[in-house]
Amino acid sequence: MKYHIRKVKTSSNSIAVQVIKYVNRQRVVVKHIGSARNKDEVIILWNNAKEWIAEQTKQIPLFPLEEHFISIEQFEYLGFQYTFLYETLYKLQSRLGYTCFGSKLLNDLVTIRIIEPVSKLRSVELIETYFNIKHQRQTR
Repeated sequence: MKYHIRKVKTSSNSIAVQVIKYVNRQRVVVKHIGSARNKDEVIILWNNAKEWIAEQTKQIPLFPLEEHFISIEQFEYLGFQYTFLYETLYKLQSRLGYTCFGSKLLNDLVTIRIIEPVSKLRSVELIETYFNIKHQRQTR
């Protein structure tokens, strides 16, 4: 059953807040919440009507009565990693048999060059930037 809230001006120039429903195209007053003399009281009665409807229908409202705002200043950006992409490409390499060579660096170079084909030196830097995996640069 769908309830509606309405405001009605009374003969004493106050505003009555009522919960109504429609039955056979006729308005039926289900609950008279109260009468108000100013806008602040109307807002309070309107919220009381919403709470009464929520209790009767056992449904949470689509738009909550209170909105909780979180300030962005409370957070600190730590970065972004492409972990899902790395895991997916590594599993693909495993299925194709490219991980049996034993060198983790070689597998990571293949992965990063799929994403961004650059030099080996730049690839090692990108592996650390994108995936937070550190490889030592060795010269032989």
